[in-house]
Amino acid sequence: MTTTPEPRTRGSARTAVATAVALGVPLGALTFALQLTPFGLVANSPAFWAMWGFAAGAIVAAPRAAVLTATGVELLGLVSWYTTSWLTGNFEWSAGGSLALGWGAGALAAGMVFGLAGAWWRTRATTPRLEIATAVPVSVFACAAVYYAFILNYTATATYNAAVALLLLAFLPPANRDRLRAAAAVIPITALGIAGGAAFITFLNAASGT
Repeated sequence: MTTTPEPRTRGSARTAVATAVALGVPLGALTFALQLTPFGLVANSPAFWAMWGFAAGAIVAAPRAAVLTATGVELLGLVSWYTTSWLTGNFEWSAGGSLALGWGAGALAAGMVFGLAGAWWRTRATTPRLEIATAVPVSVFACAAVYYAFILNYTATATYNAAVALLLLAFLPPANRDRLRAAAAVIPITALGIAGGAAFITFLNAASGT
């Protein structure tokens, strides 16, 4: 015997699918387009992509649906980027095989972490979830700032990422006490992000044979 989903459930599913498509498809195409401009380093960045997952989680709000939607956004963004690179004849950009699978694994991780953070932020989750939800997007830009400043020596891009991190810390928390708690959470989360990022880069280099 089958049951018909309740209207609210169907509506939530439609919202999740629509959000994944509406954010995921332009994410890849926009990233590719911006890579052809002086803003390439801004778009071709895990921090930039992570915020699309965070936005998806905030739109959908329900934690489980937010994780699935944000993961869909990241994966669709990846497919969109590869499709755009092939359609424009830039085959040398479209590394496939194990490297593509590595980026896919990164997209899955980003979708789960930032989708949940977006949902927690949107629903004003209780302590410490709200502080973590705020600190996660701040920390990913802080990690990017450290990477661009000390590994690549790209001062301007590092400054941009640091400025975005400070802006997010200023405007995401709903109250001053939440801001202080989020600021305290940024330090360990950033440290964890740097360690995780280093491991991921090592994995990608191994996958690509470099």
